[in-house]
Amino acid sequence: MLEATSFVLGSNPYAFWLGVLVKVSLVLGIGLLSNTLCARMSAAGKHFVLLLTLTALLIVPALSVLLPAWELTWLPTVAEAEDSASDRALTLVALEDSPHVGPQTANDLGDRNASATRHFQQTFLRQELGLITPALGLLQRITLRDWFIGLWLAGILFFALQLAHGLVTIHGLVRVANFDASAKLQGQLDAAASELGLGSRPRVAYSSRVGLPILWGWRRPLLILPEQARQWGQERLELVFLHELAHLKRLDGVTLLLIRAVVALYWFHPLVWWTERISRSLSERACDDVVLSRGHKPSVYASHLLSIASGGRGSSSILTPAMARRSQMEKRLRALLHPSNYHGSISSRRALTLGCLFLLMLVPISALTLVAQPPATPASSPSPALEVPQGAALPTLV
Repeated sequence: MLEATSFVLGSNPYAFWLGVLVKVSLVLGIGLLSNTLCARMSAAGKHFVLLLTLTALLIVPALSVLLPAWELTWLPTVAEAEDSASDRALTLVALEDSPHVGPQTANDLGDRNASATRHFQQTFLRQELGLITPALGLLQRITLRDWFIGLWLAGILFFALQLAHGLVTIHGLVRVANFDASAKLQGQLDAAASELGLGSRPRVAYSSRVGLPILWGWRRPLLILPEQARQWGQERLELVFLHELAHLKRLDGVTLLLIRAVVALYWFHPLVWWTERISRSLSERACDDVVLSRGHKPSVYASHLLSIASGGRGSSSILTPAMARRSQMEKRLRALLHPSNYHGSISSRRALTLGCLFLLMLVPISALTLVAQPPATPASSPSPALEVPQGAALPTLV
């Protein structure tokens, strides 16, 4: 197993993952900067750029292994560490050669200090933590690097369990939903799906456990409305149907699962959380643009969004888009009502162009390999004579 790891990742897998972390940070910075500079791009275009950025984080480790290495020298040289170790050894020799401190005295002091340190650690762990002696030896062998790896794996496990909990929660909502919607309401939803060119016809249901509309599923999608939606007028229902079906057409449910997987893998990186938050907001704004493209007035649509957000109570899931999340409402309303904002979608040709450009940028970044500086060749010079203090005995080499 270790031989296979060394063959794929090189002699030092920790240096490999450090390089991957640097590449991931660089990709995130480029994606966020592009999103900021393209101010006049539509919300759908910006969301696509951030989606490419987050997807690239899953590809970078694989490309780093498969592509030929493009070496960049920046790490400290190994010779420096060896020189530092040599300096420490020479210091110990000088200490042993000192006329005031003999070799035996220095060794005794070192042994007593090490023994006292081990005794203190074992006593503290045994009394305070209640660990047995075999566990003490195991803890002493665990390095700081191993603790970091364990913490990273524990974070991945936590977010994987959170993802599983979200799936169980949605399954429970679907199981207890009321499928007593009228044929007229189902027909209105089917008409909205036909207007957007969707082949699938979602079912509609009610639930008292949700405060906002939730769309779930791909092959057999289901739209769950809150119980207060029974009092909604026809105009609000039409706007809600168009917005939620826009999520289905854009495959936002699938991309949201992909984004959550990236967050689980890079949970420690603050730029990943920032990118995920912006992408969720842009996803909602892109669906708002789809509603406006069907001829609805921004002011009317904004008033309905405010009303739905103010009355929205109940549980929500991290795996489903939220139509009227309060934390995003201010930016969404400003984007809706700003006259100079472009509310169009992204064409297939532009999406393909952006994908190709992003791949061309990703290849050299993934091929980048951080290597240590080559050791400097010292100029040949006569070795200085070792000065021995008067009366000091030279160490005997055995």
